[in-house]
Amino acid sequence: GSSCSGVVVRDSHGQVLGPCTGLHQHVSSAFAIETLAFITNVDFARDLGLSRVAFEGDSLHVVRKLCNPNEDRSEIRELINEGKQRLLIGSAAVEIRHCYREQNSIAHQLASLGVSLSFGSILGRGGAFLGGTRSCRGD
Repeated sequence: GSSCSGVVVRDSHGQVLGPCTGLHQHVSSAFAIETLAFITNVDFARDLGLSRVAFEGDSLHVVRKLCNPNEDRSEIRELINEGKQRLLIGSAAVEIRHCYREQNSIAHQLASLGVSLSFGSILGRGGAFLGGTRSCRGD
């Protein structure tokens, strides 16, 4: 089946810079979906040219794995390693932290919308649907 990750990028004042969704096919676990959402977020932040970034995820398991400098040996190790590699590309100062699911409700609503649309979608500033196949947009 398919799953979708939702990402919301905000500035230091909490203003939304851009939301996006990413559709994923044949994902093995909820942890893999959370890691794919993180990778989508890293790419989106880089596309926006952000120099200081704090990533928040509601999967403490994934956050701990991404912050751990040791080699990951779990079933999602390839995705964790990909996430760590994506962080090394670019020059942004990065912080990764855990947040509770309730604090991440907009991202989960975007993910639900993305699954119902069944394709990668672009959501622009303020959540206006713009259509298409690219998954993220910051303007």
